[in-house]
Amino acid sequence: MKDFYVRRDDSPVDSLVNLAETNKLLGEMYLAWAHQQEPNADIKAKEFLTASLSLYQELDISSKATEVEQLLTQ
Repeated sequence: MKDFYVRRDDSPVDSLVNLAETNKLLGEMYLAWAHQQEPNADIKAKEFLTASLSLYQELDISSKATEVEQLLTQ
């Protein structure tokens, strides 16, 4: 499993990629909970996914941005 914490030797870009991956994972978890009718889970999912999308776009990682855009349309 990938480490999502920031290590001292991580570059700023690596740290932002880790943050984007963490937000995406949290968004996916909240989407799953939303499908189980958990209150406000869909709102939290969109918040995390939107944060992830913004980071991926800033980092110009279009393949990951596309994945997140697809999750946002679910």
